[in-house]
Amino acid sequence: MTNNKRITSVHDLRTTDRIAITHTEVAALLGIDARTVASSIEKGELPGRKLGRKLLIPTHAVLDAFDIPQTAA
Repeated sequence: MTNNKRITSVHDLRTTDRIAITHTEVAALLGIDARTVASSIEKGELPGRKLGRKLLIPTHAVLDAFDIPQTAA
């Protein structure tokens, strides 16, 4: 079963079964503008892929990029 719940916290990010999250969700988690996340993807600083009108980032890449453990410690 797919979890389409919006990612709004690190806990949500760790426990989701989604393989990717939107750049707006990443921006909200980091407290930055979505355009900054999009720019980081364009520069190759963060992996992402455009799928239709959505800009998606692999969930594991967000966890790894910001040294967030995949399970709560």
